[in-house]
Amino acid sequence: MSRSRADDIYALLGSRTRAAQAAARASYGRQPVTDRYALERLSKNSIWSSIFGSSVVESSYSTGTETFSILYYISLTFFIAFLVLMFIHYTVYPIFSFSPNDGGLISVPTASDREITYKNGPAAYNVAASFTKLPACSYTLGADVYLSGNFMLAQIPRVILYRNSEPIIAGGTVNSLQSTYPNTNLIVWLDPVKNDLYVSVLAQADGTNTVIETSAPIENVPIRKVFRLAVAFAPNFVELYINGKLERSMVINGTVLSINENNKMYSSIQPIQNNVMLGNLTMWPRVLTSREIHVNESAPIKDSLFFFKT
Repeated sequence: MSRSRADDIYALLGSRTRAAQAAARASYGRQPVTDRYALERLSKNSIWSSIFGSSVVESSYSTGTETFSILYYISLTFFIAFLVLMFIHYTVYPIFSFSPNDGGLISVPTASDREITYKNGPAAYNVAASFTKLPACSYTLGADVYLSGNFMLAQIPRVILYRNSEPIIAGGTVNSLQSTYPNTNLIVWLDPVKNDLYVSVLAQADGTNTVIETSAPIENVPIRKVFRLAVAFAPNFVELYINGKLERSMVINGTVLSINENNKMYSSIQPIQNNVMLGNLTMWPRVLTSREIHVNESAPIKDSLFFFKT
């Protein structure tokens, strides 16, 4: 490019910059534009307008503004619809499904470390839970429980959950829980006659002698109605929740008995058969907080969904 040609271009750009400044002074009541960045923007707009035409620049700006407005109103509409659905979900009818068979219409995938078994209805007696790895301690269990309320003559504790290398056939008595279930460190059970719920932990009191520590009962748990039971089992305490509400806690005085982690969790024992039914057994390989249990375990399943799967 020749020197004279370059000088012509610079002169042209300079004249257009001066024209933009003059236009700005006219727009602002002939007040001088002293902002250097404002001058640069005006100059650039003038240059682009002279190259592409003012209608193209204005059209591009108008199109961008309209697109932003459309996206804004679409986002606002979806947000309001979401708020309405959440209100209906928690006050009228479940819309979203966060856990198995909770009645929600829209399944919401959640990132979780939980495992679920007994998903196809109440488990038969003495069925091993198919968890990939259940710690010896420091875990949380949740399950749907149904008590038929049928009277039993036998003085057999209605054991809901226990761990062992194989199923326990004989039910034993309340006083023989420790000897009947020697390979577990956690037993969740009901009184043989009353609908009172207990949890027992096998621990070592002095490093050698194994003792059984049993919580105070949760009296009159629901019968003939499915409820959600959660058990938080830590090295120094155990907690029982009904429908997401903490009902009983117990401090463990001894050292929780160390057991083989290959021992499986089993459903209710054979002697009580359909007196106690268990479904949707859930396990987290850690101790959940009370808030987490309230969020995950507070929605009781409908009886129809517990017994009849679709």
